[in-house]
Amino acid sequence: MSKLVGIDIGGTFTDLVVIDTKSGELKNVKVNSTPPNHALGIFNALKKADVDLKDVGYFVHGCTVATNIVVERKGAKVGLITTKGFRDILEIMRCDREFHYYLQWEKPEPLVPRYLRLEVTERLDYKGNVLIPLNEEDVRQAARFFKKEGVEAVAICTLHSFTNPVHELRIEEIVKEEYPEVFTSVSARILPEIREYERTCTVVMDAYVKPEVVRYTEYLIDNLQDKGLDQEMMMMKSNGAVMTPKMTLDTPIATIGSGPAGGVMGATMLGDEVITCDLGGTSFDVSLITKGQPKLTTQKDVTWGMPLRVPQIDVLSIGSGGGSIAWIDAGGLLRVGPQSARSIPGPACYGKGGEDPTITDACLVLGILNEKYFLGGDMEVDVNLSVKAIENKLCKQLNMSVLEVAAGIYKVAVADMTEAIKMVSVSQGFDPRNFWMVPYGGGGPLFASKLAFDLQIPKLIYPRNPGVFSAMGCLSADVQFDQSQSYLASVEDMDLDKLNQILDELEDKCRKSLSSEGYDKNLEVTRSADMRYVGQNFEVNALIPAGKINPKKLQEMVHNFNEEHEKWYGYMMQDAVAETVSLRVSVKSKQAFKPTYKVNKSKTDLKEALKGVRKTYFGDEHGFMECPIYQRDLLCVGHKISGPAIIEQSDTTNVIYPEYMAVIDELENIVATLK
Repeated sequence: MSKLVGIDIGGTFTDLVVIDTKSGELKNVKVNSTPPNHALGIFNALKKADVDLKDVGYFVHGCTVATNIVVERKGAKVGLITTKGFRDILEIMRCDREFHYYLQWEKPEPLVPRYLRLEVTERLDYKGNVLIPLNEEDVRQAARFFKKEGVEAVAICTLHSFTNPVHELRIEEIVKEEYPEVFTSVSARILPEIREYERTCTVVMDAYVKPEVVRYTEYLIDNLQDKGLDQEMMMMKSNGAVMTPKMTLDTPIATIGSGPAGGVMGATMLGDEVITCDLGGTSFDVSLITKGQPKLTTQKDVTWGMPLRVPQIDVLSIGSGGGSIAWIDAGGLLRVGPQSARSIPGPACYGKGGEDPTITDACLVLGILNEKYFLGGDMEVDVNLSVKAIENKLCKQLNMSVLEVAAGIYKVAVADMTEAIKMVSVSQGFDPRNFWMVPYGGGGPLFASKLAFDLQIPKLIYPRNPGVFSAMGCLSADVQFDQSQSYLASVEDMDLDKLNQILDELEDKCRKSLSSEGYDKNLEVTRSADMRYVGQNFEVNALIPAGKINPKKLQEMVHNFNEEHEKWYGYMMQDAVAETVSLRVSVKSKQAFKPTYKVNKSKTDLKEALKGVRKTYFGDEHGFMECPIYQRDLLCVGHKISGPAIIEQSDTTNVIYPEYMAVIDELENIVATLK
């Protein structure tokens, strides 16, 4: 069992990486995704890569299944049980609006309709003391109603349960007594933190995706085992770690955003200060790595008005993928995305019935992509269909030629991507010129050099297999368990015994969860606190020193918070009183292996890799230029290529702008630096 398999399911393609630990051979495969049954895409990829599952010693899988369920609103029929008086919290939401000046804007519908949001009599105070005992008959009536209505999953979220879960746990017991086959999600287990709206949304989303994710996971596990897999299938989490099947079935919400997380984790192996750019078929995902660690957050929305408050890598996604459709808005301006042609029907060039021009179509017309070498020649595309789509949909309305419109699509896409990079860097106090860029995904290397030049990023690292880099990154992730608990207390009157007790309990829960799954070695503990100045509404996360917290370490904790506050907001208030809001503990089981592969160190002449010359568009700065085309698998360590250049490979096309000089490094990455 010498083979490691990493798989990443995207909206358009399913990517697979196989590493043979004995021979060092690395094989990568890209096939069309197969919604709604994404498992078929996995088996298609395994077949194409000729993988015998009996030889697989490690299998990890990142996917967008849970994310798509929420975004497309195709989840389970969910019922909500909550405290009397809080039935409409999903409807009330927060007081902000998605579009401040759009008078016709309407709030999105909650995932749970009002008739399935039921109240029960019970009440705890903010310290967790029982003010009104739980009326168990209310719960039984709610469970019977849900059963009658065919509810598939029940979300349980009561007031102040984060301080005392007794009522929520009893509600779950009663629901299971009355309706044994129903799925349940309990906020005290998933998110024991303050803020009723965010906590309710998170537990509802878990219930909303649970039936489908459980069915998908169980189906995949059964079929993999039937085909010979003798190891556990690990699932990528949104925080950049992996989890066992049992963890996946217990908390499927942790898989939301797991696909992009894989690529970010892979990029941590390439540099300490990195901007990652992942361009797939449907989106452009950007993230920041500082001091070798990805930035984590618990303050993200899956879509507007659907806050997800579980630990996750802070990835900004915009609708600028290879399949993103170009269109003209009401004001007559050219726009790109967020609508996507996806894999079916796909861009017009696929010849599968798509009639809308996309970024991929524009890149074909501009000579950036090779019509004869799409996916290494495995997939036929037709540039004439791209031309036809641009002519029919855009040229007449814009009164421009096909080339001018294609260049316009390119420029609009670049502008959108550049703005996304600024959002995760400049807007958060980071200068992109101090970072390297790591582009990946099928389309990341197409645009990276242009993006880096516009932002004056001095160095780019194109991974050896950018098109399947997220799948590769999944193999580098560790097993991790996270726990959190709200603890609202001022540092001036902090009960240190209570603080240490909560931290110890959270760490113990993490350790026991890992141990129960067989992961009790090479453990690494990280503790942090969500903190704010007294009187503020929101908080930032700061590291907690290791060991028992005493007055000296408490001041170190406050110092860490002050530094984080200054970094994100530009100032600190050393004379103000700080307070903790929530405590967080993560325990990671470091994997004994990291994905490595055999490198071709043979010395050949660079001319052997030269395929020819193609007229290619290099932005308004250069227009169309005669550009040399190289075959990547014929390049060797030490080869140097001066831009402009295009380096083609089976999973992507690497574009090197004229301002950059590229060299093949010791791991066969392409490292491009400003001349």
